[in-house]
Amino acid sequence: MSTHPTLASIVDIGDSWEKTSPGGLAGYDLRLLKISNSAVVEDKSKMMVMSGLHAREYTPVQLNLKFAEWLLANYGTNAEATWLVDHNEFHVLLQANPDGRKIAEGGSSQRKNRHYFGSCSGTGIGVDLNRNFPFYWNLVPGGSSGSLCSDTYRGPTPRSEPEAAAVDDYVTSIFPDARTGSENDLNDAANANTPTMFIDLHSYGGTILYPWGVAVTPTAAANDAAFKAMARRMTWFNNYDPGQSGSALYLTDGASDDNAYGKLGVPAFTWELGSSFFDSCTTFNSEWPGNLDALRYAARIVQAPYLRAAGPDVHTVAAMPAAVDQGTPVTISATATDARFNQTSGSETIQNIMSARAYVDVLPWQSGAMPIAMAAADGSFNSATEALSLNLATASLTDGRHVVYIEASDASGRAGAIGATFLQISSGLLSDGFE
Repeated sequence: MSTHPTLASIVDIGDSWEKTSPGGLAGYDLRLLKISNSAVVEDKSKMMVMSGLHAREYTPVQLNLKFAEWLLANYGTNAEATWLVDHNEFHVLLQANPDGRKIAEGGSSQRKNRHYFGSCSGTGIGVDLNRNFPFYWNLVPGGSSGSLCSDTYRGPTPRSEPEAAAVDDYVTSIFPDARTGSENDLNDAANANTPTMFIDLHSYGGTILYPWGVAVTPTAAANDAAFKAMARRMTWFNNYDPGQSGSALYLTDGASDDNAYGKLGVPAFTWELGSSFFDSCTTFNSEWPGNLDALRYAARIVQAPYLRAAGPDVHTVAAMPAAVDQGTPVTISATATDARFNQTSGSETIQNIMSARAYVDVLPWQSGAMPIAMAAADGSFNSATEALSLNLATASLTDGRHVVYIEASDASGRAGAIGATFLQISSGLLSDGFE
């Protein structure tokens, strides 16, 4: 925190079971890393990424750490990392089950927490925290187990475990409620404009899963089309399989993603990384760059995930030259594509790019945003992937660094993930020999 005092802070969101249990081990605080530029005061979109809920799953924690490191290490030098941290909040919970993780580090395949009920031993001790959340708890046959020593033991009551209760309370505290109907109504759609995202990182399986886990198709979530689009966009980057939890994996009740979506309408996902619980470094190192890119994509659409996933992705934005005297025109280039979908297990309609716009220093959805039309480099918008170009006038830009944001829309009218680049402007006095 000393390195980035205005960008990062630690939030103690609760305690592990051992810490709440008198006479036991010392236990741990559940410490969450909040990343956002505190100097930028505005109503910010919020994204929470959790890992370590199942103790034996190591690589999700490491991926989550790499995401946090990327945001902080690239702030100020990379336009994407900078605007994301300035205008969003990232809530990163690395170790959601520290008691269990401590046991797993001793070499056991510990999945659950360490709540001891007196009749189990070894890895049978504890509660499966990802079956202890209140939404649909113990309502789905086969979705969890009532046997104390089972790996999927749900606990005696919903939120019986301090770790699950702490996560549930924190999710409720940071995310607005985007659903208006009954909590257990599986057909109640969330507000499409909700500026939130929840991702629970697990292993293993090479999939990105979305609600519902409490039901299989055709009982799909009311935001099912948007969930499919989001999952297929994210899995384009890591080449995982997208799918609905209940049909692509197995039925679950009391799970974290259904809980966040079912209670609050938050777009929520479970990622299953890699090919084993104790994945090799070779496998992790081959996968984490694509997974990081998928997390970055999720961050770029968090302002309205249900809507922006359907729109084209803007990338490789550049200013040429990147530093000029005031009044010198600059060429802004970028690529917009609607084709970045993983078409596994179904398909998404790929549409032509129809328009693109640049914005200087103000995000497209912010008050005062002034769009500047961009052109297709080949002269017309007539394909699903377009090179974009703009000759940007700089006479009205002040000295200093500016951020140029690019947004594109497709034939459906939807705008997608934005791209950004820095542009440095100087008055030109020093280059003329004056001081």
